[in-house]
Amino acid sequence: MNQWDLGIIDEESICAAEIKEGRLVVGDEAYPAVVLPSIDALGYETAKMLERFARDGGIVITAGSLPTLADHLEHHKAMKRMMEPLFEGMFLVG
Repeated sequence: MNQWDLGIIDEESICAAEIKEGRLVVGDEAYPAVVLPSIDALGYETAKMLERFARDGGIVITAGSLPTLADHLEHHKAMKRMMEPLFEGMFLVG
């Protein structure tokens, strides 16, 4: 029997996480992948952490549209520049 553990974590937990060996470490849990729901906005610091996680070998999947808006107006353009390459060439579910 195959089983996948799943955890629901908030942006604050993602920002406070560590990245070790391609895993996002939150408390006692180490996640090899993060699935984003279909969202329009994401905290800029959260996005930077997810980008770092992906560049260090983690998997970031979106279940819909990419977040293109940040939590502050001055980060909107940077958010879009950060998200598009992260998901370039990937199939978007949704």
